Amino acid sequence: MRLTAPGGAVERVLVELRQDAMARRRLGLYGLVGVLTLGGAFTLISFVIEWRGRNLAHDGAALARHADAPESAARIAAFGRRLGAEQPGFGGSLGYWEARAQILMLAARQRLAGDRQAAQTLFDQAEAAARHGLLVAPTSALAWQRLAEIEAARANWANDPAQALAKTVREVAPADPDAALWRVEFALTYWADLGTDMRQPALDDVAALVKLGGPWRQRVAALAAAAPAAAQMAVRARTPALLPPPPAETPVSQ
Repeated sequence: MRLTAPGGAVERVLVELRQDAMARRRLGLYGLVGVLTLGGAFTLISFVIEWRGRNLAHDGAALARHADAPESAARIAAFGRRLGAEQPGFGGSLGYWEARAQILMLAARQRLAGDRQAAQTLFDQAEAAARHGLLVAPTSALAWQRLAEIEAARANWANDPAQALAKTVREVAPADPDAALWRVEFALTYWADLGTDMRQPALDDVAALVKLGGPWRQRVAALAAAAPAAAQMAVRARTPALLPPPPAETPVSQ
């Protein structure tokens, strides 16, 4: 019997080899399609998460700059209701968590006077969002800043936990000008609550930002000009050229 005849052993082996080769090609093609599909889905999801975070961060920064304006108050309240009822779902970028924490904190501060219980719920949600940000990036100065702001706003003064969180901002970002500017703003806002251990480093930050010049000097000057009188006096003593001298008292005529 011929080995190459139909049904022969060699013919059967060749058929099996061809079938195996076709199966391997199909498997490779399916694998390639699967990788491309999963890669495209992952890329799309990453883009959506980042886009969502950037949009929310933009809104949060805008609302924070004009939080006392009537139109901002209405938007903050609306954002707070939406974010308070929203389940964030999977993941979330660092920018998303930070902005979420900031907006919920602004909404909570608005509710303090009218409904303290609702305000505390919003503060809790804001803190949870900030801590989610720390899970994404444990050394993020912004996430630590949010936690310090939330704690101080919840207590309505810079209590020990808020001060400890503010000190952590210095530990994670000692040379970052943005973090230094935040530390100055925090210290000037809560100047009466702070001791020398926080006042003096903040004044050092003022001097460092003035030395950088340009927009850093302008921004720290604006913060100092809006600070309480005692804080302004300390800033003038540390950096005399930053603020104009206080107006001279008019002598009372006899």
